[in-house]
Amino acid sequence: MNLKEKIVDYFENQGSKFKSEKSILNQLEIEKGEIQQFESEIKELLTIGYLLRKRNNLAKNPKSFILRGKFNSIKGGGGFFIPENKEFDDVFVKRENSLNAFDGDLVLCRIVKRRDEYSAKIVFIIKRSEKNIVGIVSQGYFLPFDGGKPIVVSSDLNKNIAVVSIDEDGFLKEKIEVIGDPFNPETCIKAIEEKYSLKKEFKEIIIKEAKSFGNCFDEKWAEGRKDLRKISTITIDPEDAKDFDDAISVEKKKNGIFKIFVHIADVSFFVKEGSKLDEEARERGNSVYLPGRVYPMLPENLSNNLCSLNENEEKLCVTAEIDLDGKGNILNSTFYESVVRSKKRLNYEEAEEIINGRTDFDDEVLRIVKEASEIASVLNRRRYENGALDFDLPEPHLNLKSDNIIESIFPEVRLLSHKLIEEFMLVANKAVAEFLDKSKIPFLYRIHEEPNKQKLQEIYPLLSVLGENLGKKFKDISSKDLQRIIEKAKGKTYERLVNYRILRTMMKAKYSSKPNSHYGLALKRYCHFTSPIRRYPDLVVHRALKKALFRKYYNLKGLETLAEHLSETEQRADDAEREAVNWLVLIYLNNKIGDYFDALVTGFSNFGIKIELLSELIEGICPFSFIEDDRYIVDKSGLLAKGKYTSRSIKIGQILKVQLVKTDLFSKEAQFKIV
Repeated sequence: MNLKEKIVDYFENQGSKFKSEKSILNQLEIEKGEIQQFESEIKELLTIGYLLRKRNNLAKNPKSFILRGKFNSIKGGGGFFIPENKEFDDVFVKRENSLNAFDGDLVLCRIVKRRDEYSAKIVFIIKRSEKNIVGIVSQGYFLPFDGGKPIVVSSDLNKNIAVVSIDEDGFLKEKIEVIGDPFNPETCIKAIEEKYSLKKEFKEIIIKEAKSFGNCFDEKWAEGRKDLRKISTITIDPEDAKDFDDAISVEKKKNGIFKIFVHIADVSFFVKEGSKLDEEARERGNSVYLPGRVYPMLPENLSNNLCSLNENEEKLCVTAEIDLDGKGNILNSTFYESVVRSKKRLNYEEAEEIINGRTDFDDEVLRIVKEASEIASVLNRRRYENGALDFDLPEPHLNLKSDNIIESIFPEVRLLSHKLIEEFMLVANKAVAEFLDKSKIPFLYRIHEEPNKQKLQEIYPLLSVLGENLGKKFKDISSKDLQRIIEKAKGKTYERLVNYRILRTMMKAKYSSKPNSHYGLALKRYCHFTSPIRRYPDLVVHRALKKALFRKYYNLKGLETLAEHLSETEQRADDAEREAVNWLVLIYLNNKIGDYFDALVTGFSNFGIKIELLSELIEGICPFSFIEDDRYIVDKSGLLAKGKYTSRSIKIGQILKVQLVKTDLFSKEAQFKIV
């Protein structure tokens, strides 16, 4: 924690109580060499109005409306201030009010309310983000992709992607590092690695610890565990998967009761709390998946070998054994350490073919898939009846060559086999969360708060423009109402648009040490238990479960700080994957300039018409400046643009024929014109 952080943190916790400078110096343990900087920082905080002085006493100004939070920059400059105090919404910061802040910086921001609108101005940078800054060099300037002040560099580096790190004053900390040609896929991956500090390799001491268990199963490990090796067990995963966290077994009884087993790799057996392995896994938080590349949370000897539930290999697991009736109600659930042996490794496509009638597999494998599919559909229906939301949002699948060059892009279809595994994992996570909650053992909940009611109301103008009429306008929109909206849009060209707009109104799911519900899943208690090879929160839940079952000692203090860290690493992984995909897609499109596409209008900006290509699910924009015969103006609803000189209009949900004109890697967008 730097001195600025210490000072601000002190006054954030102290509030408006006046304290003498001397006592503050003592409490913060300010050394003699830091006093001059301390006085300088205090002077600046007084100048911006964050602090008040009464004689030699200082206190936080309760009327300043200056909040602490993070700055998320956007391309073109400016960004959003994300307050730490969740009673306040995110506020837009204009470029001229960003005080040379970079993406991820911890800042103090003054919030001003005029009429019904809030504006924000950054007044103090507490701490620079530790992540590197990636940008492009143009005409002797380094231009950060995420916004921020240009930095003067050598003009010899023009047109190259580069990475820099900056000091607390916003100056280059080290020499600029050139990565390469922006249209080279390897440059893209390297830039994302640098920006998000992604690590593929592990230190030798950590690899050594992972190898200390040997390379294969030791029968001694099975002592005291339930032996499930004679129970038929399978895994169902993507075709290119290398680490298998989960396996399933199922038995349908004559009385209609289903006994399901969800076997999860016992990572906690190998990753001991407080070990170097544990510290590294905790720091990484999760595995990160970029196109064609994985940055694992655990070394390969664990992730792909000892922990992975590979076909025909004995493995240590933590098993959730759950009895379900014909309506999907949980009748009983038990949890224990086990030893399993996967009979068959299926990919999703193979499992789907079995569901649809394929028979050239072992009879036991066929039975498991058929019975699992049967109870999964019951569980899915029950969740729907309880108000769970099911967003069917196909993602663009990048078909990559070995050198990360995209060969083709197509929508990734969600199969019944995907839903089968989802339902088994969901019911296991739910059962574990309810058990731990009743046991009063601290653990990490997975929570999803209710959406903002005002944001939900904004869906109705969209539905009206699309021609959908739900018969009434709800004052308080329930999850059942959202289900109806999603259902009515099914099969229509704008189905994805409606799903996406509803999803945008949702709060982001996160980890917490405090009990809360999961709105999207319509569950009172939920946690992540089923992916400990690639998610550290699941490993924490495994330790909590063992503490509840066997009274094993685990240090479960400081969980809220850990929850915040793991929510951040999850967000980092999501951001890195999304940015890499978008960049590689632009490289792909750069070879298709002049090609024609069918596109769906998804929205408007002051700059142009937002679109999504129907066949590839690629986002783009049609700048208004490309339309020569008229000047289009967006109406107040933001859902319609009308020609000023003609009667023509373009509305959200409309299908357009467009031609690709250019790709702009700096603004990260593909630009089209209407034909």
